Amino acid sequence: MTTPNPILDTALELHDAGYSVLPIRADGTKSPAVAWKPYTQQRATLAQVHAWFDQPGYDLAVVQGAVSGGAELTELEGRAVSELATLRALAVDTGLGDLWSRIVTGWTETSPSGGFHFHARLDGAPVPGNTKLAKAEDRLVLAETRGEGATSSSPPPPTTTPAAPGCACPAAPPPPRS
Repeated sequence: MTTPNPILDTALELHDAGYSVLPIRADGTKSPAVAWKPYTQQRATLAQVHAWFDQPGYDLAVVQGAVSGGAELTELEGRAVSELATLRALAVDTGLGDLWSRIVTGWTETSPSGGFHFHARLDGAPVPGNTKLAKAEDRLVLAETRGEGATSSSPPPPTTTPAAPGCACPAAPPPPRS
């Protein structure tokens, strides 16, 4: 009988869905465990993914941008979660309600800070670099994107959860690549 390996399973699922994955240190630093720059241009092979994740020891990151089919991550920090209803209302009031709905009903993860990672793919447009979207009065970041060439840690289930009650942010695996 084989031992369950949720990080390998998630890495393979993401790879199959067209994402560039790589190992990061399991010490909480989110530091790459390999030279990661090549994987911002070309995805690892299945053999590499197995070599990295067949045995426990690494956590998992996803490279954002063109190499992952136009992937972009929007991160809402835990300290901003109480503002979800306000953010939604602002999006609707400024004509961005459809965009808001597309983002929050896709692949969503709970972040280590208690916030949310909203994963999306941009169709037909280049993925911009990292962008700070909102800061608090004390200048702490409340929301930001991770764009072209950036990495984001990607915990395996069961930490991939619905974003918030009433937010319509279901837990879902990444969409299959079309």
